[in-house]
Amino acid sequence: MPQPTGELCVDAPAAGAWGLPEFQAALDLVGNPVWLLDPNGVCLFFNQAAQRVFGYSAVSAIGQNLSCRSHTANSDGWACAKEVCPIQGCLETGLPAECRETFRDGHGNLFSVDLAARPVRVEGSLRGCVVSLIDTGKLKRAELALDEFFLTSSLPMLVANWDGTIRQANPAFAWTFGFTTEELKDRAFSELVHPADLSASEASFLKTLAGERQVGFECRGICKDGSYRWLLINAVASPDRMVVNVTLNDITQRKNTEDALRRSEEWLIASQAAAGVGIWDGGSNSGSTRASAEQFRLFGLDPADVFPAEEAFLKMIHPADRERLSRELEAAYTGQAPYETQFRVVWPDGSVHWLLAKGQMLPDSAGKPSRFIGANVDITSRVRAEMAFEQFFNLCPTALALVGFDGRLKRANPVLIAMSGFTAGELLEQPFIDMLHPEDRVKFECA
Repeated sequence: MPQPTGELCVDAPAAGAWGLPEFQAALDLVGNPVWLLDPNGVCLFFNQAAQRVFGYSAVSAIGQNLSCRSHTANSDGWACAKEVCPIQGCLETGLPAECRETFRDGHGNLFSVDLAARPVRVEGSLRGCVVSLIDTGKLKRAELALDEFFLTSSLPMLVANWDGTIRQANPAFAWTFGFTTEELKDRAFSELVHPADLSASEASFLKTLAGERQVGFECRGICKDGSYRWLLINAVASPDRMVVNVTLNDITQRKNTEDALRRSEEWLIASQAAAGVGIWDGGSNSGSTRASAEQFRLFGLDPADVFPAEEAFLKMIHPADRERLSRELEAAYTGQAPYETQFRVVWPDGSVHWLLAKGQMLPDSAGKPSRFIGANVDITSRVRAEMAFEQFFNLCPTALALVGFDGRLKRANPVLIAMSGFTAGELLEQPFIDMLHPEDRVKFECA
């Protein structure tokens, strides 16, 4: 393979090869000024970018001696010595030339450029040169703007070398870690990574070097005072400069909030389990229900399953309570009545359990019913105890009464009613002390 010589060599064109019109059309698409001179410096081609920069139209430029027309080394626009002008030197010696030069635009303004003059040879004979310019002033201004953004941005940024050391860190990055920018220079970035995240961080860096852009990589950084900050890292490699450009977002507050929410959720789950409270959440017309793990257990279901929607939910209710509970839920959904009830649920294994239920409909931003939040607790033991007490109270062969703190009878069992000679209604209308012998009333009052 021939090595590049800095020359444009044109041999006899092959079939289907580009001719001059095709080359001219292609050069017109180039964003930098390009023109073609013959050995005497006469312009043969002047692309559109050159026309914009110098203020000459192609018609006025072609045929003119442009070897130094805008070159500040010779203000009269004619050829100057090859020792001074790289374009003239290329035309006279046939050697390529590159330099930083100053040119005048069409308004007489000076601007700095990187100039490249390349000799054109046709079948070995020098036929002129191609001149191209890169406006270094624009590049410089862009670099200055980029440097200003880097230094003043509130976003932590750094430029890392290929070996992972820090080439440059901006003030925002230094402030995040508590260092000065000088202290961070040449420090290995791995020294700023939490040991538990180091392996993943190094793997991410290697992927970046391989050309894979890293977006949203999370790890913990070690600050100068030994504290840790959670970081969201974006990185992209620049192989031509052998650097990796890195931006960071401090997400410590977000992580702390997530951790607090997680602990709060764990505490709530533990509290619900300890209290035996099941929580459920569903819309009046949503067709779906979210439920806590304890809610699943209250219905004898596996928390890994989907909690049954309304129709399937009602099928799990004891037939004797199903219609009543359906009416109570509908009234609660429409805001006609508060939701507080007791009902029996039949587990998949056939066992029956009593639940106490409370809930309320929450409105949306427009004030319309949106979500229903409910809570259930198992009261099977309490109901069974109450039923056992009722059975004992009513069947006991001994007279029994329930007396309130106001001294009035609240309840009397059948034996006491029969013994007193009153009806149940008459008995509950009088103070219990009136049923006692006058000599025994003092003892009752003292008790």
